[in-house]
Amino acid sequence: MNTNEVKKCLKKKWTNEEVQILKDFYNVKPMEEIIRLLPDRSRESIIKKAKGLGLNSENKHWSEEEVSYLEEKWGVIPVENIAKKLGRTKNGILLKAHKIGLRDQVIANGEYLTPKNVASVLGVGTRTIYNWMNRGYVKYRRLKVNSVKKYQITIYNFKIFLEEHQDKWDARSCDLKFINTCFITSRDKGSCELPEWLLAKVESDKLKKDMSSRKKWTTKEEMTLKSMVNNGKTYREIATLLNRSFYSVQGKITSRMNGFLQV
Repeated sequence: MNTNEVKKCLKKKWTNEEVQILKDFYNVKPMEEIIRLLPDRSRESIIKKAKGLGLNSENKHWSEEEVSYLEEKWGVIPVENIAKKLGRTKNGILLKAHKIGLRDQVIANGEYLTPKNVASVLGVGTRTIYNWMNRGYVKYRRLKVNSVKKYQITIYNFKIFLEEHQDKWDARSCDLKFINTCFITSRDKGSCELPEWLLAKVESDKLKKDMSSRKKWTTKEEMTLKSMVNNGKTYREIATLLNRSFYSVQGKITSRMNGFLQV
């Protein structure tokens, strides 16, 4: 229907027969079938009338097509948009998503990572990830969830970052098991091997660990370490910035704890 036809349907008075059809089938049949039963009514007109009659759309029957649409769009577009498209309430959408096991909208059932996820995988602070996002190192998209804008990072863009900015992360501090799964997935059935550059990066960082574990701490490094500790940097972040192993940093901080913390 065009805009004028929709307006006419909204203004047209409902007959007793139409109201009864709506009461009988609104919570039972899919919206598309109800539209066929009420050919003179638009989707908007049906939803508005059902709301006026106090019919609960949260309990309305879900068709296979509607469930597929919800699964496909979950975390990709706002819940409000899904609700509008399916002619359901926001609570109805959230309830169905919970029932069929859809996870947090921000990760879109595993399709996206959050800045916090990436920080955890790389062993750095979340602020560092936001800084990289602002600088354009990590590509992301925004999703509105309950009036709050959330950030999503696709697995693809995460892999691009790992390859193009190898100087920003250290394999010694990372969750390599997770990173490996990003490159070897069911979608890459033709190739079950990790890329050469990733293998080389891991080996290179292992050598750094061997060298840094024997390297003597300089006065300048200790002062930098103290400053970073007092600024809230994590052990893993400090290790990466000072080109030292996690355990080397941990041992140094533990041995000088009283001298590093500000009073």
